[in-house]
This record gives sequence, C-alpha cells and structure tokens, in this order.
Amino acid sequence: MVKSFRHFVILVPLVMLSACADLGQFAMQAQKIAAGTSVGATVESLPEVCKAVRENKVRAGGQYEGKFVTTKAKVTDISDLAGRYTAVLEPVGMPSIRLIALPPGKSALMSISKGQTVTVSGVISGIDDLRSSTCYIHLETARFESL
Repeated sequence: MVKSFRHFVILVPLVMLSACADLGQFAMQAQKIAAGTSVGATVESLPEVCKAVRENKVRAGGQYEGKFVTTKAKVTDISDLAGRYTAVLEPVGMPSIRLIALPPGKSALMSISKGQTVTVSGVISGIDDLRSSTCYIHLETARFESL
C-alpha cells in the first residue's frame, strides 16, 4: 500500500507537468521513448538515407530501419490499402523522396488533408528506390502535426 502511494505521489506531478507542456512535442517525445529510440537513433538527413539505399539496400536497411524520423512534408495521398491506413508525403524541398506513413490507427489521418504541409514523425520500417529516381521511406507508428 505504501509503495503504491509513493508511485502515486511521483506520477501526479509528472502528469500535471505534461498537461502544461506542448502536447504535440510531448507526444513526439513519448513516441521516441515507445519506439525505443534515443537521440543517437534519430535520422537527421533523408537524402543521406536515400543515398545509402542506392549504394546498398541491405546495408541501408540495417543502418536506418528502426530509427526515428521527424520532418516537414506535404501530404500527397491518403488511403486505405487493404485495411492499412496510409498517408503518402513529399518532404519539403525533397521532390525525389516519398514517405509512406502508417499511423497506429485511422483517427490519426482524420486531421490531415491532401495538399496540407505537416510535421510527420515515425520509425523507419523499410526503405526502397524500386529501381527508380524516387526513394521510398516507410514509417510505422506515424504521427502528424499541423503547422
């Protein structure tokens, strides 16, 4: 009983602080923690990821899959592919890169629209160039934040 009370006393201030914080930023930080990523496991350059994929897909997958990405991107498509809700996005200033974002549920797609620029974040689950000039980066547990 005493242990439960101690946990309660510790958690209450944390919950109160999180309520005061910017909820979007708080959600992204929570997503990083849930994905098991740390600052060192965040991808800084999407073009770097695509360059690596063109050089060696297997090595690029091992190097980047499971890492966290956050970028500004324009929504180009929103769809339901065989029960998987997806958004396709083009990172701002990077026309040869497409992000295939899979949110945890349908509700995450309700707040975005085609043509809208958003901040998207998620964990890389796959990379491919499909032998074309476009690089495709798949994001799991994707989150969207309006700008």
